[in-house]
Amino acid sequence: MPSHAAPPAESTDASQARPRTRRTGRRRWTSARSVPAARMLRRLRARDAVARMVKSAQNAIVVAFRQQLAGMGTGPTEAQLKRFAKLAAVQGRMVRSRRRG
Repeated sequence: MPSHAAPPAESTDASQARPRTRRTGRRRWTSARSVPAARMLRRLRARDAVARMVKSAQNAIVVAFRQQLAGMGTGPTEAQLKRFAKLAAVQGRMVRSRRRG
C-alpha cells in the first residue's frame, strides 16, 4: 500500500530556481490573431444594430404616413423624422469608415 507522502519542499536556492523569461512586449501569435477578429465582430454587431434601428425608425414613419392617408393621424412627428435622419447618418458614417480601413 503506497503511502501518501507530501511532495518535497521547494528549494529556495537561487541556482536551482527556474529562469524567468524576459517580457518582450509582443503578443502571443494566437491572441494577436483573435484581437482583430473580436474587433471585427464588434463592428459587425454594431452595424447590424444600427441597421435594425434605422429600419424600425423607417417603419414608424411609414406607418404614420399610412395613418395620415387613411385619415386617422397627423403623419410622422418631427422627433420621428429627426431620429431617422440621425440614425441614417450614423449608418452612413459606419459604411464609409469601413471602406477606408
